[in-house]
Amino acid sequence: MLKQFVDQLRADMGGSFEVNDDDSYSLHVEPDLHISLRENKEAGISLFTALAPIPEERVEEFLIKTMIANLFGRETGGGILGLDKEGKKVTFLTFLPPELSYTEFHDQLEDFVNYADAWKNETTVFKEQPTD
Repeated sequence: MLKQFVDQLRADMGGSFEVNDDDSYSLHVEPDLHISLRENKEAGISLFTALAPIPEERVEEFLIKTMIANLFGRETGGGILGLDKEGKKVTFLTFLPPELSYTEFHDQLEDFVNYADAWKNETTVFKEQPTD
């Protein structure tokens, strides 16, 4: 299913997709925003991206901000903010349902990219805010 969606996206928008060794795809939205798309046999499609390095100062305050954003999914569009394995980068992940049309896939991918971009910017702004 994911391959068909990616082929349709390429036809519609000429996106820059790479096929990875594990049969996942990488979509390069911006030079510093790359989305990994992976088909899961039981869970539909997952979308994942690493957003930005975690702020070096006021880390606890930032983590509380992301936990509040995750609460009920209102500030993430149902996606999940987290940290990479090393705990150094903010990540964003969502799961799409197994049964969806191409239009639904396209809309949810667009929403994911918008939330990812917003949180990437939010992380950058947070890092640049003066400390008290």
